[in-house]
Amino acid sequence: MNNRIGTGLGIDQARDSHRLRVLLVSVSMERKGGVTNYLDLLKNNVPSDKIEFQHFTQGGKAERGNAFFSPILLLFQLVSFVKAIRKFKPDIIHINPSLSRTALIRDVLFLRVARLLKCRVLFFIHGWNENTVAALHNRFFWKKIVLPWMKMANGYVVLASQFKQELIDMGFQSETIIVSSTMVKGDDYYLEPKEFNEKLHILFCAQMVEEKGPYVVLEAGALVLKSHPDLQFVFIGKGADLDSLKVKAKELGIQKHVRFTGFISLEEKIREFKDANIFVFPTMHGEGFPTVILEAMAAALPVITTPIAGLIDAIDDGVHGYLIPVPPDPLQIAERINALCKDRELLKAMSYRNLDEVRKKYDAHIVSSSIESMYREISRDR
Repeated sequence: MNNRIGTGLGIDQARDSHRLRVLLVSVSMERKGGVTNYLDLLKNNVPSDKIEFQHFTQGGKAERGNAFFSPILLLFQLVSFVKAIRKFKPDIIHINPSLSRTALIRDVLFLRVARLLKCRVLFFIHGWNENTVAALHNRFFWKKIVLPWMKMANGYVVLASQFKQELIDMGFQSETIIVSSTMVKGDDYYLEPKEFNEKLHILFCAQMVEEKGPYVVLEAGALVLKSHPDLQFVFIGKGADLDSLKVKAKELGIQKHVRFTGFISLEEKIREFKDANIFVFPTMHGEGFPTVILEAMAAALPVITTPIAGLIDAIDDGVHGYLIPVPPDPLQIAERINALCKDRELLKAMSYRNLDEVRKKYDAHIVSSSIESMYREISRDR
């Protein structure tokens, strides 16, 4: 937690007066997801008199396949990219790669072109993929071509201290790498005092697929309800396993205590977060820094989750909630929920501690200001 953005590059907090031009490179902003939600918040929380943003879209609005497998589309986009650079004349190009293999190859091509045109580049890696990292270490094409091109950026942002160390192990310069986080518009999630003496709601929000942990939450629920029969469990999200999870709830005999919302609007989702008391997210998936954790903290919810990627940097066990080992054990989750149900003062303390943490570290204007500072540091890097 001592390695978050703003500590690694020695950024001067005094703002330059020059209005920077930043070209954002990502998939279409119409394709809602973690990256595009982040960029929306970034654009809306940096004053327009300090940064002028323009967006360049990779792929199509509803990209069916990766652009790398369509050489004509990729070539067309690279030509369009060069035209956009020459017209906009950006001070910074902010590329948002994932580490899926084909997407990374596409993104380092954009990075290579940008550097050939003498542009300064921020390479913000929102996710992580250990198979790709292994390829960058061991496979000839990745080690000799992709990795050297990937090292051409002026600065890098990752979402976990573990990821920074892995980049350093691949030969990246430590001083160019910042550990940041996703962000949240905190005031949307907490607008009124929480109630801690009523029936508690336990919340899970993610895709309804096994690797996110919903089955484990149901099994934990069956254990907790034996001693706390008034609890309600709410599952937000859609996914391939949604119908199977409904069947599982019936098999466990807890269907009356479980509500599956399926897909809901943002307004409905925020309402569910406000009504909840504890957030459980026992993911087994290779996360970066799931925004849903910050949404839970902004809603003043203690978090029960796994120490994966950025979560181990953000969640102190016993302080902001609880960290449980991977693979998650339903009994361990049940024990943590039971502890919070029995000790309402502990529940209250964790709740307000998380709310305070978001306001100080993860609110959109805080993180956006730090990214603006990094832009300015890179723009001074000759």
